[in-house]
Amino acid sequence: MPSDVDIYKQRLAADPLDMSAFSALRNAYMKNGMWGDLAVLLETRAAHLGSDGEAADLYHRAGELWLDRIGDPARGTSTFLRAMEVVPSHRGSAERLERIYREAGNYEALLQILTRWVEGLENYEPGKESASLRSALYQQIGEIWGGYYQRPDVAVTFYKRATQSDPTNVMAIYLAREIYVNAANYETAARLYDMEISAEPDRERRIALYRELAILHEQQLSDWDSALLTLKRAYELTPTNPDVLYELGTLLIRRIDAGQEATGDRRLASDAFYRLAQLSEDDIALQYLETALDLLPVHEACLDLYESSCARAARWEDMRLRLERCFDSIADSQERVPILRRLGRLHLERLGDAAKAADYYELLAEHGDPADLDVLRRLRGGEGMPASPAPAPASPPPAAQPSARTDAALAAE
Repeated sequence: MPSDVDIYKQRLAADPLDMSAFSALRNAYMKNGMWGDLAVLLETRAAHLGSDGEAADLYHRAGELWLDRIGDPARGTSTFLRAMEVVPSHRGSAERLERIYREAGNYEALLQILTRWVEGLENYEPGKESASLRSALYQQIGEIWGGYYQRPDVAVTFYKRATQSDPTNVMAIYLAREIYVNAANYETAARLYDMEISAEPDRERRIALYRELAILHEQQLSDWDSALLTLKRAYELTPTNPDVLYELGTLLIRRIDAGQEATGDRRLASDAFYRLAQLSEDDIALQYLETALDLLPVHEACLDLYESSCARAARWEDMRLRLERCFDSIADSQERVPILRRLGRLHLERLGDAAKAADYYELLAEHGDPADLDVLRRLRGGEGMPASPAPAPASPPPAAQPSARTDAALAAE
């Protein structure tokens, strides 16, 4: 007397799509651990279903049985491939095949399966839902062309497709950018930097990219304006980042030294070093402040901070020399007034030299500033002071050029 299994087999032979017979046999094979028979059963039904999504699922389940239960990777691989022949975008089978080929180092087969997969997605699932996956696949295809086949020219076309599918695919943009940098196509690389910055979600990474892009604009494209604009954008993201401030200031100094100075460059560079000094310890801060004052001698806030730093270290002679350098570097008589006032106060209150202080207050009066006449009268009054101004102080050495001061600041770091 035939068993139930035999009866169900006979029914399937008569009608391969008999669902109740299929289900009964499937359950029996699963209950008894008859994995080979179950895999064949799934494949047989799939073959009769034709180009149907259910057929692809059945082939996939059969492939998992051959691979995971029976231990036949060759049969499992071929069954996964049959699933993708039915539905080229079948994700489960594509992922298993990708893992198989990648672990085996079979990049030719891996390239074929990734290509088939992404083409299937383009044809059957071209919407936004698959955009991220399609982008990742194009990127992987590009990596195989660039790495295994050493064809960056082909790889970059797939990176482009990756970013077209998903503009937020930062890695694909980065890989394409590196190809153009290595090929010395810096204009395209700069555009890709901009794309990468726009797509990059991490703030610190965006700052780093801005800094890299500024170097590219300056060194490779000789584009001072774009380099400056790029660092300004980095500064907007992080106004207290010492690296950004230093790079902003030194970029402007290099532009000034190159004879490409634009209006406002000195003020901007001086401000950058002033802010950098505010973030630094006193010894380093003084050097940054000197750089700032070499650039803009009448930077009042910078002079205030410089004086405060000198006061903490009792470095009044340094303050005197700095003020004298500022005074000699200023041509405009009205801009000299606050420097003269500082010199007078310094000699009177810190250096204890009333005669020298009187000289500076006298110069203030000659510049048409009456604010400190009472101090001058007291100093020139009946206190044993000379009735006429002493000779003007000797001129200190010429102020250092901005680039020289920058070297000092670099050495300090």
